[in-house]
Amino acid sequence: MKTLKIYNTLFLVFLVCSCSKNLVDYQDFNQDFNEANRLTYAMPHVKIAVLGGLNYLDPSLMIDCLDEGSDFRKNFSFNNSVFEFSNPVLDAAVSEIMTENPDLLLITGKLTCRGEKISHLAIAATLKEISEQGIKVFVIPGALDIDDPLAMAYSGSGSVPTPSVTEEEFVSIYNDFGFKNAISRDPNSLSYLSQPFNKLWILGIDSRPALVKPETIEWISHWCAIAKKNNITVLPILSSNVIEAWTNEAILAPPYMIEEHEIVEEALTKAGLRIIFTSPAVDISMNSDGENVLYDISTMPILTPPFPFRIINLDPNFMQIETRYLTSVNATVPGGAELLDYSYNLLIQNLTRLLTYGFSAGYGLPVGDISTPGTAAYYALHIARADATYYGGDEQIPPEELEISEGWPELFKQVLRSMYTDSPPPDRQYTVDMREKIKE
Repeated sequence: MKTLKIYNTLFLVFLVCSCSKNLVDYQDFNQDFNEANRLTYAMPHVKIAVLGGLNYLDPSLMIDCLDEGSDFRKNFSFNNSVFEFSNPVLDAAVSEIMTENPDLLLITGKLTCRGEKISHLAIAATLKEISEQGIKVFVIPGALDIDDPLAMAYSGSGSVPTPSVTEEEFVSIYNDFGFKNAISRDPNSLSYLSQPFNKLWILGIDSRPALVKPETIEWISHWCAIAKKNNITVLPILSSNVIEAWTNEAILAPPYMIEEHEIVEEALTKAGLRIIFTSPAVDISMNSDGENVLYDISTMPILTPPFPFRIINLDPNFMQIETRYLTSVNATVPGGAELLDYSYNLLIQNLTRLLTYGFSAGYGLPVGDISTPGTAAYYALHIARADATYYGGDEQIPPEELEISEGWPELFKQVLRSMYTDSPPPDRQYTVDMREKIKE
């Protein structure tokens, strides 16, 4: 969990931008829980893969559009994802997941770049291949996955609109990945509750547009009460943070937070949920009401370096969380560079560009260049590196950055050091006690 003392600058960053086991298959449930099934099985040990979003843009929507000055480059000049490598990164992620052979794959929203129908259809085809290997897949829409008017097809230097999807089309496309065999569907959103195995429920929470409706909270609370009564573990997935990863995130980075997050946070904690899976960054944050503890386990979308995903081992008592990173992607990169190096450099370049503008316009600094102390570009580069480190989790300030920032103006020094400071619990590897009463 990150705490920042200086908030205005960070706002600029966010402006634009398994073992053999006795398992049972899906069962159809009525809204009145079937008492005959209450104690038939204990929850098995389950292995889970978590992707914090795909941000996928189908290659057919990117035709000879990568030159500088093109609409593609202009539209994504501040973005953190390498959309042009959507296919090879997705292929690498699928390969890793197949090797891990989890029981479940959870994708916490942000499936497409801007809700392009072509992208959705391609993702659904890939998820079908995964599910045919015996891996149960669950998805939920992100803020830009449905009815996005900025869904574009890029060709040459220009771009034209391309169809997005309606809510009905989204459910139809992803029907096999959470919706079809749902125990319950929320009548006020695309939220659903599904049971992959006895004593384990997946709760897909539709948080568009960065909002969980009061009626949906009531629906969640109702089913959480049933789960608690019947000793059932519930794992929610949604695309926005519920618990702030750093102080005032809800005010300064609203695209990544649920609106009225305190109400949602309190309701989910009171309902007895232990875990929620979200997607803005590699981070674990927590909230306690004095009796219950809720962990917000966030994972950066797979198209943003360092290309993270989570592997979870869950039993009735503990959840062991591990973070993995794609280390080999079969992609042709300009100049023959490795994709991780290329994407990291692009990330630093885009963040530096954004921060340079913010420091110059917001604080009156001369633009300057990255090698000239006291200029906007100089501070922007160092803070961009800190931000990129934060994306990977468990960030620590390098000794040289600590030393070089010693003589900086207090504003920029605190921003840099805050972004390199990670508060407990650890972000990458952690074990959560899933029992009802825990001591923290």
